[in-house]
Amino acid sequence: MQLLNNIYAGYRASAKGLVRGNEVAPALVAIKDHLPAFFHDQILATGRDDANYRCYGGFGEVNRNFAHIPWVACCRRNIARKVQDGYFVVLLFRQDMAGCWLSLNQGFTQYKEAFVDDQLARQQSRAGAQTLVRMIVPPEGFVIGPIDLGATSSLGRGYEAGAVISRYYAAGDPEIEQPRVEDDFRRLLALYDDLAARAGNRVIALLPDEDEPYQAAAAEIARKPAKIPQLPQGPLPPPERQAGNARGGWRRDPGVAAAALHAADSRCEWNRDHETFIARRSRRNFVEAHHLIPVRMQANYPHRLDVAENVVSLCPTCHRKVHHGLGRERTEMAVAFFRRRQLLLAARGIHATEQDVRAIYRHELDDE
Repeated sequence: MQLLNNIYAGYRASAKGLVRGNEVAPALVAIKDHLPAFFHDQILATGRDDANYRCYGGFGEVNRNFAHIPWVACCRRNIARKVQDGYFVVLLFRQDMAGCWLSLNQGFTQYKEAFVDDQLARQQSRAGAQTLVRMIVPPEGFVIGPIDLGATSSLGRGYEAGAVISRYYAAGDPEIEQPRVEDDFRRLLALYDDLAARAGNRVIALLPDEDEPYQAAAAEIARKPAKIPQLPQGPLPPPERQAGNARGGWRRDPGVAAAALHAADSRCEWNRDHETFIARRSRRNFVEAHHLIPVRMQANYPHRLDVAENVVSLCPTCHRKVHHGLGRERTEMAVAFFRRRQLLLAARGIHATEQDVRAIYRHELDDE
């Protein structure tokens, strides 16, 4: 396909210095104008309303260095208005220009903002891709999961990890003709539309709420106070419930846990003298977040349980103890925390009683 060949042949020679914004080199014009127009034409040819999509290409921001991995994306406006968010169909060129991938992929920035650490964000992006691929039937000839872009940048590696399904076009392959690319794009577009109806626009909310990435993200955010989200004061409505997710469909926000860990100065709130170890990610004393009123009980409360006032910072031993220790010891710990927090919880509209807490901790708690 000539448009792809123009980019393979000319991008590296043209992408030098800083992006000016008025480039005229054929490779750069192909990315900025011709390939987005190609995607747009395919949308119209299938009878779709082009107002529902945004097709655009990028090779870097003005007055910054050119991107190692240029891209051309087709975004549904109700799913991802830009390639930092949601998921989309995108053409991603290898850093060495040895080929490109047509991919149903995800915005890495959304994972980076949620999980902060690059490695953790990539792990969760892969989990998001696995969640999405289970909702579709991948067409023959497409690769499921991570792709190889030869990336050296954080964003490029994020694209590699976030791939749902993709097809590779090697530079110089005579079989890569326009009709084949048109057909592949239309098949991905159909799957994209189907996913938009099934998955909605918040893939992170669909991820399994597993404890290890949740605790790791909370610790990472806690060491960067500027990253800790500030919730409005007073009672808050519960978050949107996700069918089939853990904890009755209620997902925990690691940013909320980070606020509680930061407020506790990464110490165990049962006994501040409990030393654990210095965590590799956070470089702080290792502690874990524990919800006093479990998030799985959200359906019993009209206001949000996932607030910092309901999160206790515990060393790993105390955290396991409050979940799996002797009944009287679990109850003793929970009631002590509740008495300290009762007024703060009430200010959030969480009107539990000591009797409620005793009933919750009478039995072992599920891990969270």
